[in-house]
Amino acid sequence: MWSQLSVLNAERQRFILVTVIERGGSTPRGVGAQMIITLDQNFGTIGGGALEYQAIQEALSILSQAPQATPISYLKFHLSHDLGMCCGGQVNIMLHDYPPAPRLIIFGAGHVGQALAHITNFSDFQVTVIDDREEWAEPDRFPEHIELICDDAEHYIRNSSLGLGDYVVVTTYDHALDERIISSLTRFSLTYLGLIGSQAKWLRFQKRLRIELDDATRIERLESTHCPMGLAIKAETPHEIAISIMAELISVYRGQKTK
Repeated sequence: MWSQLSVLNAERQRFILVTVIERGGSTPRGVGAQMIITLDQNFGTIGGGALEYQAIQEALSILSQAPQATPISYLKFHLSHDLGMCCGGQVNIMLHDYPPAPRLIIFGAGHVGQALAHITNFSDFQVTVIDDREEWAEPDRFPEHIELICDDAEHYIRNSSLGLGDYVVVTTYDHALDERIISSLTRFSLTYLGLIGSQAKWLRFQKRLRIELDDATRIERLESTHCPMGLAIKAETPHEIAISIMAELISVYRGQKTK
């Protein structure tokens, strides 16, 4: 089971580690029994039966929601009274949520993208910045913890595997490129998708993209895009705009809806 942890971490899969932390009387397994639960598979066992079923259902409920600031929760059962099991003992289990580090992908290494990349140094985000302009995708402009890629945005997206746990910010130098990037990104179920620009710009994009996409799921993802992105703090300078975006990203990461 433990070898699977390194695989899950390498694949950036979120999982719940379930542990029996206390027992009394007759129970299927003792203190320290553990299992790992992901959205589509389980490893190990805490004894099977109704107890394990309840643990799995609770874990799946946790996994269906955004990670919380407190990653640990508890369940307590009297096996016969609560679950109808013949064992008759009592069990306390702990569920520990292990989400992968959130990944922030910034399309555009301009002033706002650069400022945002710098302030992520104080967050939990793993950050990648993509720009096809060599003079802007210059390592000296960014902190060492940033992954900087000089590549065409659409090429990067075509060759990427994106999904829940990914936060994507679009701040490129060209409106037409912004629109193509947003269109391509609706193929993925992202935790956050944000676009820099005015409400008027976003209304024009939506009108054209609803016709282009012609797919209910992708249109739903389009409509969940944050534009204008960032919390409303009347930001004007690139650093102020970056702070407002970072605040919104943290709000979403901590489970607070902002849209």
